[in-house]
This record gives sequence, structure tokens and C-alpha cells, in this order.
Amino acid sequence: LRDAHVERVRSNDPLRRITDSDINAIYERAVAATGDPYFGLKVAGYVLPGMLHALGYALLASETLEDLCRRLVRYWALVAQSGDYSVSDDGAVLKLEAASRTASLCFETEDAFAALVLRLMRMAYQGELQLQRVELRRPMPAAGDAPYRAFFDCPIEFEQGSVSLYFDLATMRQPLAGASRELAQHNDQIVMRYLEKLDR
Repeated sequence: LRDAHVERVRSNDPLRRITDSDINAIYERAVAATGDPYFGLKVAGYVLPGMLHALGYALLASETLEDLCRRLVRYWALVAQSGDYSVSDDGAVLKLEAASRTASLCFETEDAFAALVLRLMRMAYQGELQLQRVELRRPMPAAGDAPYRAFFDCPIEFEQGSVSLYFDLATMRQPLAGASRELAQHNDQIVMRYLEKLDR
């Protein structure tokens, strides 16, 4: 952070924002310091649901993983505003897509997003959640794709137009053990109030 000239933030207040260029600078220095081209994948392991403020709790209280995805699409702007998100299905497969709004956003950010979303889904599902495939915008690192295959446990396609995760639709519609419509909607209301403040 010091090398990137970014002030350390000791709060998860959604109104405290940093720029895409600051995020790029942090990741660039982190990759250089660790020598780890897969650094973005590891970041997800250090993010707790509460670090996403009310959205983290709302996601985990979702009724199904499809509900979780649709909630993420509606409210991810609370966490970051550098992408456009969508959910679609063809009757058999659900696709969660994140399209970057700028070509300058570093690939580590997208790696961290995809890994974090899957980690949250696995927490909510409390079982073996199998992805069908993952598409990433980034090129494959020179050292290969083994860490991606190990984490996502499915085929990985690089140099795609956006970040996309594909799931079996029937699995995504199964009721979740930790579901609570009341808690999810309560946290949705908190998220919406913050988004209104951010818009202003």
C-alpha cells in the first residue's frame, strides 16, 4: 500500500471507495512482491462475508444459489462499480457473467471476483458444488492453468470476452439450509440505502 501510495483503510464502510487505478497498483505490487501470478485467486480466501457489509449476509441468507446470483447482480455495486453483472439460463445451465466496464482493470481483480463468488456459494451450499466451466478474460499465465483447475475444479477457458461461471440450473434452484427470507430482505434494505447514498 505504501509503495502504491494508497492510504490504508481500516473500515468496511461502503462509502469509502478507492479507484480502479489504485486497485491495479496494489495488485501489481502484490504480484511483484510475492512472485505469484495466481495472487488474485488467493485473495478470495481472506474475504469474510462481513467485509462485504450487509450484502455478504444477504447473499448467505438467500433461498437458493440462483437467488444468491440474482441478489449479487442487483447489489454488487455496493462492493465495486467497475463491472456490469447478469444472470441468464437456457433451461439447463445458469450463467453468471461479469463484464468489465474498462479494459484497464487488472486481471487479478477478476480472478479474485470469480474465486470469491464461488467461495460464497460453497459456504451457502454446504456441499460439493460443481461448476460446469469458467470463462476468464485474462490470458493463461505462463506457468499454466493448474491453480485455476484446482480451485474451480472444472474446465477453464481463457481470453474470453468476460468472466462467466456456468452451473447446473437444477442445483442452483435447490433450497439452501441457511436460507432466511426475512434476514435477506432486511440486509437488502440496508444495501439499498447505501447504494442511494453512493448514487448521490
